[in-house]
Amino acid sequence: MSAKNQRPDFVIIGRISKPHGVRGAVKVEPITDDPNRFTMLDKVHIGPEDSPGDAVDIERVQFQNKFVVLALANITSREAADVLRGQYLHIPVDETLDLPDGSMYIYDLIGLKVYTNSHEFVGTVKDYQEFPANDMFVVENDEREYLIPDVPEIVQDVDLDNGHVIINPIEGLLD
Repeated sequence: MSAKNQRPDFVIIGRISKPHGVRGAVKVEPITDDPNRFTMLDKVHIGPEDSPGDAVDIERVQFQNKFVVLALANITSREAADVLRGQYLHIPVDETLDLPDGSMYIYDLIGLKVYTNSHEFVGTVKDYQEFPANDMFVVENDEREYLIPDVPEIVQDVDLDNGHVIINPIEGLLD
């Protein structure tokens, strides 16, 4: 099965950390490589991580250090903004930006089958985690879970069209 069959309806682009000021603005931690993305949006869906919730119009976007400050329609007090603390900002997947060649969204990787360069099945990508040193594919099969570093020495090919990842398993990686 190709990962394209598992494409989500919505993606998360931020998390509300706290109110900002007394007029209902919220401070948002961006979960996107391009925080300027917020300036291109008319609305976002606010809800828990696994549920996009209702759409809310964006009235104003400002930037403050690593945060984005949003003024949202009908959120006019600090108390109303505080209720949104910890909620996620979702956008429909068809509103995501086109990526440069060679780049892909994490949701495109979920569900890919992982094989060694000698054609042995390793498992299925269940998650992709970003770390300071290098990112990791979280791969599961019926027996166990593997963390596969996303580095050129190990990951030889990511083929979204055919739904697989080819790895060169260094010694000890799959033990």
